[in-house]
Order: sequence, then structure tokens, then C-alpha cells
Amino acid sequence: MYKEVLRALTDTSSPFLMLNKTTKKIELRGVVKGTVFSGHPTRTTWGNTLRVLSYIEYIMSKFPNHHTAFVSGDDATMIIERKDLNKVIRRIH
Repeated sequence: MYKEVLRALTDTSSPFLMLNKTTKKIELRGVVKGTVFSGHPTRTTWGNTLRVLSYIEYIMSKFPNHHTAFVSGDDATMIIERKDLNKVIRRIH
């Protein structure tokens, strides 16, 4: 199951079908590689949220002090102690 979850979160290929509107038959079938279509459940907002939270947890793993993160997609806000600010900035870069 782990491999399937990992694939769902990281695979950038997307299968597609093209239907004939009149006959409702499949005219073209394929896979687009190297892109993510907007609205994909695990590769856009949800996937970005998990990815960004993982980045934040990695960055903050060196700091024993409490921190809070608010994440939605690729937008994030972190609340940290002021005394850790410069250390966190250095760790990000």
C-alpha cells in the first residue's frame, strides 16, 4: 500500500481519454507525462499541502521550541519564537 500512496502523491503522468460526443466511443487514449492537471486531488492542493508540511517539519526538526504552521496548498505561514527567526531563515536557505 505504501508504494501505491507514494505513486499517487508523486507520479506526474496523467492518463486521459477522448470521447466522441456523438457516438460516446473512445477515439483517443493515452498518458500525458511530466505535468499535473489543475484539480487533481492528490497532486495539487492536497498533495502540495502534504509536501509543504513535510518541508516545514524537516526545517523545524532542528528546533526544540514550539512552532505552528498553517498550510493550504503551496501557501504557508509559520509561527515561531522570535529568537529562532535568523536560525530558521538560515536553515531554509
